[in-house]
Amino acid sequence: AAVNYEVYIINGFWGQGRKIGATTTTGFITNELEPGALYSGYIVAIGEEGVRSTPSETFYLVVENDTDEIPPSVPTNLSTDNISSSSIELYG
Repeated sequence: AAVNYEVYIINGFWGQGRKIGATTTTGFITNELEPGALYSGYIVAIGEEGVRSTPSETFYLVVENDTDEIPPSVPTNLSTDNISSSSIELYG
């Protein structure tokens, strides 16, 4: 039975896989990928004795853009007070 899974991303069209992490569950989170990019990769399962499976079928994914990259709306109905050379108070 598998006790560990290694996740690989394929570099280039015929490139070798680059390990981006491992997990002991079937879930995996990484910050190794760039938003908006297309990736292909594969998974290798590792058994209790360290025996490795053959690579899985190639998977393909597109990393969605981070919602933090969407700018907030333009501020409206603001007023200022206590303006100095180093600070300003905003009220909305």
